[in-house]
Amino acid sequence: MRRTTSEQRDIRAIADALHERDAREPSDLDSATARPLPGVVVLAFALWIGCAIGTSRADEALRASAWGLLAVASVGVLAILRHFAIRRARRPVSTPLALAAIATALLGAGWSILRVEGDRLLVERIAQACDGERTVVDLEGTVASAPRGRAHGDRLHAFFRQPQLASFELDVDSIGPVDAAWRHAIAGRAIVRLREGAVPWRVGDRVAVTGTFLPDRPAANPGGRTAALATLAPISLGMVDVPDPRLIGAMPPDAGPRARAMRALQRLRADWQQHTRALLDRMLAGDSRAASRDLLRALLLGDRRGESYADLREDFAAAGLAHFLAISGFNLAVVAGVAALAARAIGVRPRRRGLVVIAAIALYLVALPAQLPVLRAGLSATLLALGLAFARRWDGRAATAVAAIVLLAIAPGEATRPGFQLSFAAVFSLQELAPRLRRRWFGEPDRLGASTRSILASRGADAIAACVAAWAVSTPIALHHFGMAALLGVPATLLATPIVAATVSFAALAMPLGAIVPGTAAASGFIISSLGSVLLAIADSIAAVPHGSWRPAPPGPAATLLVLLAVFAWLVAARRHASLFACALVGAILAVGMPSAAQARSIETTFLAVGDGTAIVVRRGASAALLDVGSVGDRHAGGTTVIRALEALSVRRLDAVFTSHPNLDHYSGLVEVLARHREARWFVGEAFIGAARRSPDGPESAALRWAARLGRVPCVVAAGDAIESAGLVFRCLHPEAGAVFASANDASLVLRVDASNALEPMRPPRPILVSTGDLEAAGLAEAGDAIAALEPSIAEVPHHGSATPETARLLHATPRTIWVQSTGRRRLEPDSLGMMLTRTAEGDAPTPIRLITARDGAISARFDLDGGEVRLAVLERHAGRWRTVSVPAR
Repeated sequence: MRRTTSEQRDIRAIADALHERDAREPSDLDSATARPLPGVVVLAFALWIGCAIGTSRADEALRASAWGLLAVASVGVLAILRHFAIRRARRPVSTPLALAAIATALLGAGWSILRVEGDRLLVERIAQACDGERTVVDLEGTVASAPRGRAHGDRLHAFFRQPQLASFELDVDSIGPVDAAWRHAIAGRAIVRLREGAVPWRVGDRVAVTGTFLPDRPAANPGGRTAALATLAPISLGMVDVPDPRLIGAMPPDAGPRARAMRALQRLRADWQQHTRALLDRMLAGDSRAASRDLLRALLLGDRRGESYADLREDFAAAGLAHFLAISGFNLAVVAGVAALAARAIGVRPRRRGLVVIAAIALYLVALPAQLPVLRAGLSATLLALGLAFARRWDGRAATAVAAIVLLAIAPGEATRPGFQLSFAAVFSLQELAPRLRRRWFGEPDRLGASTRSILASRGADAIAACVAAWAVSTPIALHHFGMAALLGVPATLLATPIVAATVSFAALAMPLGAIVPGTAAASGFIISSLGSVLLAIADSIAAVPHGSWRPAPPGPAATLLVLLAVFAWLVAARRHASLFACALVGAILAVGMPSAAQARSIETTFLAVGDGTAIVVRRGASAALLDVGSVGDRHAGGTTVIRALEALSVRRLDAVFTSHPNLDHYSGLVEVLARHREARWFVGEAFIGAARRSPDGPESAALRWAARLGRVPCVVAAGDAIESAGLVFRCLHPEAGAVFASANDASLVLRVDASNALEPMRPPRPILVSTGDLEAAGLAEAGDAIAALEPSIAEVPHHGSATPETARLLHATPRTIWVQSTGRRRLEPDSLGMMLTRTAEGDAPTPIRLITARDGAISARFDLDGGEVRLAVLERHAGRWRTVSVPAR
């Protein structure tokens, strides 16, 4: 761009006049801002805090003190806003606004409590209507989703060869036992799983279903998540297992106008989503890479059902790019911009361009899943487009605040969910904090663009300030909810943003063109696939950087709030002492989160509830080892259940993973755990390697291949070997090297766990833990006496509690041992081992202490090390929440 001398002189004169005007007004660096926050922003913050406290109350004591706590919190937030954001502004916070904010917070808390209690009452009514764990029920409702196959789980879980079951979501109107004449009128959503046949029902059809009802249960493991209440998502009632499609019958639809309109809208939305996904699939038909197709489906349409999406999500999260996979304001802003430019290019009048933008946003929203970031961005974009249509300009902060108020008024429970917090916190940081950071670091923006270089430099400064502000605010929230911080998120976002913007922009033009002119789909798909490949390469490269992501234990709510306040002070305050205070506060919080010396001298064993399978965590300090990780029923045992449990147990480093024997229910989640914890060593027995050699296409060979891709070679152990790891010593007691058994179960590794000899004696009187795998008669004949002689503090019941005489004899021989049976509910209907133990007890001998994960949830035992003594300090179970178990002394 070339300018004449006179033009440059005029530009400098205008710039000098602007600077003189700014000098007469309060500076952004001296005061927080020259323009105050709109009152609706203060009210949105107050409503947010009120709903969060009202929703997350844990007991009646907190409920009783919630009102006073809300008032104090509201006043505190207003004080912070007044000091940092509205100090010395033209219109400071007034007393009526402060009182309105407190009243709004109290109103939000009350509304939130009422909604949560209403949802709890609904769940209790379901429990009363369906007495028992597996009750045959009749349901009536409306089909809410198209049929879909089984969801993808852990990689090795596919070797179970389970049938592909069709399922769909049902908005339930009533439910009741099949043999009862009464029904409960409810409003919730259930998953209907059909074992045979196809699903001929369309979205909006009313059906009557008869099947076995499996209600949702509280989380049974540390880190397990229960369904949130009072949110935008319908209340999850559970699953209905239907063995025959004839048990699903059609019902006459509701004849009311509202019901007809809702049914028509549901079908229209389902058909439009199916059409857009089919169009995108046709465009991507020439792309042979599953990862690229799954990335573009998630990036453009929010479709996360691809087989490789879990790997994509992990890599993008490690690179700090996970926010691009969540459809949010960025996508809608690009679509709105493309629609506005297209309307301008074809000569649409300025006011009518707003209507064109609203139509484009509406069509895009209908094609997307109904998730909170989408709804938030849609509300904000629609408000701004309405302002364009009526020649009015909204304050972006006010539009965001109105969207928050509307969403919280509909679903107050969203205030405690990570999606709501990340979405609105990131948008507010871009609107309010990024401009301050930009002026502090780079000075005033170049408003006139005297040259191409100055324009590019100004846009680059804006982008850096925006990325730093959004990353600094969202990182503590992500660390609290997900236990991970992407340290390279800022440069990754700077690199990926132009690629994502180009991909979304081109897709917004190519997809309508492909629907009109089908011949253009292939060429458009090639360009979109190429852009997706570049984005994949960026994410993979940054995720592979050593120490590019940080996975400490997730901090508590108080620590997260303090970190956010420290970040807010650092971003807003211009004085040096404020930045020093913020850094010192963050450092103190991180130091408090480090494991103490007392924690290092205690050992905790946790038997996770994974159904018919095994996963045992042995932790000392911040390091841990894992004994088996697999399940028959839990398809996400490795990728979800165990990973979340390790984070909740404050495990920062997983040093070792042991696989007891080649049965898939003991290692189906192995690949996901090794992929997340790349420092862990993998130990197996000779039987595992032998099974892989005998079956090159079996799951053992697949596990070895996946481990090799991760750079992991298993270490083979046998009786007599000792491995020191995670401050513990694992001694193998069985089987002997070269031993051959008729059954793989009898070749299970038997491991004795003791404290490391670096601090404690070599052989404590009693081992902390003994794991037995799936030992049966032959294995117990060799190892049973040795286990009974050790009489460990806590031990695994062999073979998930199989009722055999050898198992009963071993349990009776160890009266001081706490036995934990890791099993699913099928083995408790009836409890054959329990009946055998009662029948075989001699005289007045007490029944062995036996806890069962299917009944008690996860079992956790903590041992204190006092010199050479190992003492059981706490034994807890996680049946809905952690509870101390009373164990009689023997």
